[in-house]
Amino acid sequence: MGEQVEVNTVEGRKESATISRFQGFPDEGICGFRDEWQPGLLHAVSFHDSEPHHHEDMDEIFLVLQGSGKIILGEAEIPVARWDTVRVPPMVRHRGIPAEGQELVVAVFFVKNRAAADDPEREARP
Repeated sequence: MGEQVEVNTVEGRKESATISRFQGFPDEGICGFRDEWQPGLLHAVSFHDSEPHHHEDMDEIFLVLQGSGKIILGEAEIPVARWDTVRVPPMVRHRGIPAEGQELVVAVFFVKNRAAADDPEREARP
């Protein structure tokens, strides 16, 4: 698995976000890296200066397709470039910012987080 970064949820709990970095394609085969994520929703986004936000019960996984910049997770700033991935746990405030003069285009996978969805102590939030 990739690099782990400790981040805080909006509730003050510690979570681990995951960053995977493309290491180049091997001499044989086609996979530069492999992280297994369960199926979820996929869409593409071009970040400009997104507003900080969080998701109640979804992991959000970014795959950088073009450009570079940074993903802000709580107070952590993660520099990203093409082929990097970042997993954002539920309830972690985040946003994307492209590097100056660049576009930051990412594929975004939303994955329902069973542990977050089934947590009986989690109250509904606006």
